Amino acid sequence: MEIGEDSRGNIFNEVGNDTPLGPGGETPARTPEVDSPHKLQNSRSGSPAYDVETGDGERNPEPPPELAKSMDLLNADNIGGTVFSKHWVFSTLMKLIQEVEKDVESKDPDEIREVNEDLQDELCKLWDIAMDKDVAAFLQEFQAVEILTGVIAKSHAPRLTEISIGILGNMACHKQICPVITENNELVKLTLLLLETPDAPTLIQITRLLYVCLSSEGSKCSWIPAIKQHETVLQNILFVFNSSTNNDLLKNMGELVDKLLEMDEEICTQWATVQFVQSLHEAIKQIGERPGEIIGTYFHICQLLSTTEVGVQALVSDVDNIGSSLLLYLDHTCNDDTIKVIGEENVLASAICVLNSFYMSAGRNSVVRDQEKQLTRNLLKILEVVSCILNDSQLNTNPTNQSNQGTPHSNKLENTDGRNKKSTEISNLSTTSDSTSNTHKLENGSNPSKATDSPISNTEACKSSPLSKRNTPGSSGVTPTSDAGSSQGFSECSTLLYNTVQGFLVDILQSIPQASQDHTPDFLDYMNRYCPSERLQCLLTTLKHMENRDLIQTLLQHSRNYQCEHFTKGLEDFIKSTNS
Repeated sequence: MEIGEDSRGNIFNEVGNDTPLGPGGETPARTPEVDSPHKLQNSRSGSPAYDVETGDGERNPEPPPELAKSMDLLNADNIGGTVFSKHWVFSTLMKLIQEVEKDVESKDPDEIREVNEDLQDELCKLWDIAMDKDVAAFLQEFQAVEILTGVIAKSHAPRLTEISIGILGNMACHKQICPVITENNELVKLTLLLLETPDAPTLIQITRLLYVCLSSEGSKCSWIPAIKQHETVLQNILFVFNSSTNNDLLKNMGELVDKLLEMDEEICTQWATVQFVQSLHEAIKQIGERPGEIIGTYFHICQLLSTTEVGVQALVSDVDNIGSSLLLYLDHTCNDDTIKVIGEENVLASAICVLNSFYMSAGRNSVVRDQEKQLTRNLLKILEVVSCILNDSQLNTNPTNQSNQGTPHSNKLENTDGRNKKSTEISNLSTTSDSTSNTHKLENGSNPSKATDSPISNTEACKSSPLSKRNTPGSSGVTPTSDAGSSQGFSECSTLLYNTVQGFLVDILQSIPQASQDHTPDFLDYMNRYCPSERLQCLLTTLKHMENRDLIQTLLQHSRNYQCEHFTKGLEDFIKSTNS
């Protein structure tokens, strides 16, 4: 009897007996056969395969070498390190070309054609995977930019046009491919021409493609001249602003216009017309004045216009409409007992900057001046909240310096359950209600949060310089963190808003006329009758830290001239406490 070993070191006799032998070659006792979950069934014959517990049955054979070669062949069809098939991508592009040829053969050039849903589904899958870097590079190897440009030029099917532009938009997200798209002059012309299309889904993709290309460092300079030379771009934008009820389209178009005005001062000046401002207002009405990402983009457009003289004139021409929308936005923001500021700093700053321009330029009969009392209340509420945020931020990032200043710091930020809430967790901040010992009120009262002296060194509010955009599309605002480095952007946004509010309040204060009018100015009337003492302390602390230290004395003189007794007493008490 011959004896051999298997690959695992078990000794077998080789004369028709597959029973493993012991280390010395003896035959061990058979293990009784039992039912086992590990006993496998042959997938074709149903006979038991080799049992891992008993050793019974047939052994699974080693994979044949041909299979390994086949796997290499299968992997060779994958695009880069992805699981996407080269053959599938290529065949889908061929189907797209064949489909658009039907439009070329059509006898009616104005025919609007629908596309088979199965083909749409396949093309949408290609659209989705074009975001992958390897897939985008593979598409470019097959000259997909040229192919898709041809499809867009020939297509009478809006869905084919939309999908083709969407694929190009995804490919443009990769910095190596965006310049290739920009260098295609025919595609640039087609893209700008398609701004005339009445098809909203196609326009959404057109505006996205333009925004992506303008955001690319290597491509943006080529698009600006083309946009300036294209005579109908502005008219097409105004048409969308005036007539569209599609908020997705208004969002994309607003972001595109915002990007253009921010990038090119000449465009910002040329487009600053009465018609442009009126169309902006129509879009704002459609979006609604409640806080949100879209409305923030349109307020930033208004703020960019306000940085030029012609822009201010255009805005002032429609001051009642634009001003009312801005004031309504502030009312929505400030009417709750808790004001959400984190993530909304730049939107608020844009709105306040434009209102400041209206206040100083539109004259005393404008809607902004008519609502000065309510505007003052809103500005002070925002100032109080932002002061708390910045104080708390400094306390958390530099507690040693704060403790050495000896400043009482009772404005701890608290959650609704009463627990301390640090700047890493802030989303809403309680503010002081407008209530004094006087019975007059502008709003329902709430539990006041004590405001204390701000250690912040203030600078002149930047009312005319453009504000940086909050984020690119899809972003949700600033997320503060407790780490000093990570929270720098959060503090900068809050400081920007603080300075903007501060500058506006100073302009209001300096616009108070001498005591020759029959009625008390609205600012002084609010401070005297409605402003709670904690909010007054916040305002005076802000003024105290400014370089112009005569502001408080000027305010005191105005208060005495207009016989605002309650306000005068508050000012005198503050001056006495700071001098002692």
